[in-house]
Formats: sequence, C-alpha cells, structure tokens
Amino acid sequence: MAVNDWTAFQKAYVGEATGPSTPLVLAVHGFFLNGGGRCYVAPVGTSDAVAGGGQGLDLLESIDEIAIVTAPGYADAASYEALLSHCEKLGDRVAILDPPRPSSGSTR
Repeated sequence: MAVNDWTAFQKAYVGEATGPSTPLVLAVHGFFLNGGGRCYVAPVGTSDAVAGGGQGLDLLESIDEIAIVTAPGYADAASYEALLSHCEKLGDRVAILDPPRPSSGSTR
C-alpha cells in the first residue's frame, strides 16, 4: 500500500496506539521527517524472516518508482538474503539493512 505522508501512515498502520513504537513506525516516521514523499508498505509474513511467495517483497516487484527497500527490525541472515536478492533481481534499487542484534554475551 502506498502512503504519501505521516498522517496517512498513522491512519492505516498505527491508529490511536500510544505504546512503544515498532521498528517500522520509527523508520517510516524518520523517512517522512527527512523529506520522503511516498512510502510503500507490504506485509512480510508471520515468520521471523522477510517473506516471498506472493507477499512481502514480491508485491513490490511491479512498482517501478521504488529505489530503496528495507525491513525495519529484521536483522537475520534469511531477511538479509531476501532483501539483497530482491535488489539484485530487479537491478534498480538498493537495500538498507538493520545491523545484527548484539549477542546475549555482548558488553555493548
């Protein structure tokens, strides 16, 4: 679904929620705060990785104006592969990847 501004995104995806923001909400908010004009949001599935198979990234293939793809909050190898493969297949967009989550033993 295409959203053209923060208000439209809030109406479609956030509603009246006042709890903690999700990685998607924070990313889209930042996108519009920094002058972004149109954002496409696609469901990524119910697993822990970004999905294909007729949803998620597959839904974005036919939209020519997309230049950047990302899946905020997905920092696993399968999601990285899905995003990078999508960009390589189409050849006209780049992926922004979330950094890996720190391991439980990390001191940072």
